[in-house]
Amino acid sequence: MLQFDPLGSRKIVLGLDGTRLAFPLIPAAHIVVRLIRSHFEMLRDIANYDQLTGCLNRHAAHSIMQHEVRRYADQELPLAVLMADIDQFKK
Repeated sequence: MLQFDPLGSRKIVLGLDGTRLAFPLIPAAHIVVRLIRSHFEMLRDIANYDQLTGCLNRHAAHSIMQHEVRRYADQELPLAVLMADIDQFKK
């Protein structure tokens, strides 16, 4: 929970697990941004990496490949792509 101090003392009140902490506005904003960045990075990793192998998933690999194909095409450079399908890899 995040709320502004109703007394207008330029503080932010953070509620974590039933605990309420008041911080001055600037340090509190830094804490909130850091928490949001941490959660964003965690969600990005979950969305882009296979949890068992730690390898990029198909969606992330496809996005990287599209970017690289465009980059090489813009520079008129040759590009080779090697893909391997390893059967029963996760076992």
